[in-house]
Amino acid sequence: MNIIDEINKRIEICSHVDSAEARGAVGVLEELLSVIEKEEEKPRDPISAKACIEQLANNGFRAWYDAKRYAVSFFFRGERYLFFPKSGYFSGKGIENGYGLKNMIEQIKSL
Repeated sequence: MNIIDEINKRIEICSHVDSAEARGAVGVLEELLSVIEKEEEKPRDPISAKACIEQLANNGFRAWYDAKRYAVSFFFRGERYLFFPKSGYFSGKGIENGYGLKNMIEQIKSL
């Protein structure tokens, strides 16, 4: 589950509770969701899929371009990881979703 799904889930839970604390929590979560969505809309410095695959190979990963998802994909310890070159966004099990190839590689190496 990604962070946006988690925030939406908590907003839904809090919206059914009739208390000042719950209403305050919903407001904070909605504001956080707005900030995240604005951040995701910001243009990123795109990296080519080929350059991404080469950098992953230099770090010991066998990656390929997954045209169906428009992402570079690879497995590590039996888990699939995705890096989207156009936006710089990445996701995978055991790491925090985020941006930047270097950030993704550092998180995976720390597992």
